[in-house]
Amino acid sequence: MITQFDVTAFVEYTKASREAMKAASALRLGIAWTLVAFDEKYRTPLRRAGFLTRDPRQVQRKIYGRPGARKRFQFPKH
Repeated sequence: MITQFDVTAFVEYTKASREAMKAASALRLGIAWTLVAFDEKYRTPLRRAGFLTRDPRQVQRKIYGRPGARKRFQFPKH
């Protein structure tokens, strides 16, 4: 299966390597689903390898009255 297709892709990023990893994961997911759309026989091996599953983690929203999603304002000692 590996030698049947040639894919060349570039992920461009500036400074945040985490953003590059997200883009690379999205690219991998897109290529995997394209292979499944091309031929259904690739679904099982790609599913077993974990290439057809999206990463479900999302950014937590900012909470009203706080500086961020989890950050609290500095507490005075008195």
